[in-house]
Amino acid sequence: MEEVEPILPELDEVSSLAYACALTYDVFCDEDIARELGLDIAQISRIRDTLVRLRLLTSTGEGQPLVPIDPQVAEAQISMPIEREILRNQMIISRAREQLSALTPIYHNHTRSQTPGQTVTEIDTARDVDRELEAAVRRCGNEILTMQPGGGRPSEILKHVFTRDLNALKRGVSMKVLYQNTARSNLATRKYVCEISQAGAEFRTVAEIFDRLIIIDRKTAFVPKESEQGRPSGAAVVTDPTVVGFMYRLFDSLWTSAQPFDMERTNYEDVLEDFQTTTLWLMSLGIKDEAVARRLGMSTRTCRRHISAIMDILGATSRFQAGVRASQYGLIPKEHMENDASAARLDP
Repeated sequence: MEEVEPILPELDEVSSLAYACALTYDVFCDEDIARELGLDIAQISRIRDTLVRLRLLTSTGEGQPLVPIDPQVAEAQISMPIEREILRNQMIISRAREQLSALTPIYHNHTRSQTPGQTVTEIDTARDVDRELEAAVRRCGNEILTMQPGGGRPSEILKHVFTRDLNALKRGVSMKVLYQNTARSNLATRKYVCEISQAGAEFRTVAEIFDRLIIIDRKTAFVPKESEQGRPSGAAVVTDPTVVGFMYRLFDSLWTSAQPFDMERTNYEDVLEDFQTTTLWLMSLGIKDEAVARRLGMSTRTCRRHISAIMDILGATSRFQAGVRASQYGLIPKEHMENDASAARLDP
């Protein structure tokens, strides 16, 4: 097998000038080119090595000087073995996928026979969740729905899921992703949204999302387990049609009331009124700052800054007083007030 150059050297300006000189002389003569460019022999030696590795110089025979060749010929000499290697790897991947995918039904039939009637499977580690989710997305044929709480997502996670999501979209799978409003100001999230949207995915945002949820083909739902000491946790994989159907309707309800992720805006001023309303409602319940921040998907420090600004506007000296005054002024919608009791139970 022809050897593939692992890393090609950089063709800098001096090397390009040396190549042009070689074309003038029809050969690469170290002394002539050194004199022409005002360089020493050591520098010329480095340049010669660069041009040889780029296939721009070749030998006409043993003991003969190096001569310059057509850059298009050099490009072909470099790219052809790489393209052959890519083709070979693609054939290996295709064969592995064909052979191993044939075992998938056997595996699933076995697991179902081991746990007949089981509609909830618990996965203990984040790594195993990622593996199961990757497999579920590859098997997905119609639709992926995702809710992501907590504002913007880390760039390393978005890079990891980008190729997976893009491949699903190319297969014709539809994708809807629901973020919190605070995600609009996150650069990594905006970049991901912009790129994946071009492939057909849809994104919207709301003020509050209760937890992460992923639904595959309206048949399988991934629900996270409660994290332990701040570490990533496992998940429950739910296949019960009634439960998955309920989760789907819940997502659809939030999606209908959400606003499109506007890429023309660099922040979330267009949803600030909704954000302030939710903040006021939570303040009126006497919920602690940390809990309010968690519910709104932002840091405690940022949340306190927003709360302080709201208190100044209302002339309040405490968070609870601000919430009460907001209720008196009619700034908190009736539907929020009717849910006070349940919200208080969620965040004591």
